[in-house]
Amino acid sequence: MLSDNVIEKFILGKKEDQSLCEDIIVESENYYAVIDGVTSKSSKTYNGMSGGRYGALLVANAIRQLEGNETAEIALKKLDDSIFDQYCGALPPPDERIQACAVIYSKVRREVWSYGDCALMINGKAYTHEKKIDQILGGFRSLIIHLHLMNGGNADDLIVNDFGREAIMPYMKKQSLFANADHVFGYPVIDGSGINASMIKIYTVNEGDEIVLASDGYPVLCPTLAESEWELKKILKSDPLSINENIQTKMMVKGNISFDDRSYLRFKV
Repeated sequence: MLSDNVIEKFILGKKEDQSLCEDIIVESENYYAVIDGVTSKSSKTYNGMSGGRYGALLVANAIRQLEGNETAEIALKKLDDSIFDQYCGALPPPDERIQACAVIYSKVRREVWSYGDCALMINGKAYTHEKKIDQILGGFRSLIIHLHLMNGGNADDLIVNDFGREAIMPYMKKQSLFANADHVFGYPVIDGSGINASMIKIYTVNEGDEIVLASDGYPVLCPTLAESEWELKKILKSDPLSINENIQTKMMVKGNISFDDRSYLRFKV
């Protein structure tokens, strides 16, 4: 059942087993949020879940426990603390941390807060927050696959084994060194290491504004769910390897529904 101001809500994992979805939508008394758990770069699990799924659950529960009048920085610190509390007082190496991104609407403050690479739209204007390092590694993966195809390789091989992703994986594991760092390659992520206040994006909204919060599973964010789904469907058909118009660090592998989990929440202030 939708909340009073919610117009559309949708979530779908990239795998057939929806219990593995690392996206979560939160509707609480004082907040709306879309949370995107960061896909683990290792096989380590937490309470039987992937790091991305577990991180999304921790952040979602922390949002539900917020009082409602928090500033963006205070709220995000509480979310970050919910992950740090899992480490028993000792921060693990960057590539072993539980990680999540979030875009949050504060009903009390009438602000949208972004921390990470989730997207949002305000009255039809989209705001995306793609990481610079993902653009570079996605481009490198695209180059590797294009070279394979130019040399007579078969695209069907990649559906089963994305060796382009395998090639960039060592760098994807090391990229966590830049998490929340004041660095040319620094990027925001909720991982228990502390929030970098300068990386919080805050958007003020007004009564009557129409807002969309979404995970980065939508390459093109549109004012309606149907339009966003249509754009995704077109891209998955025209660029199934995610190496042309939708350059990504991963693709829609065999057996999956899409290249990534996706969430969409549209509401009116």
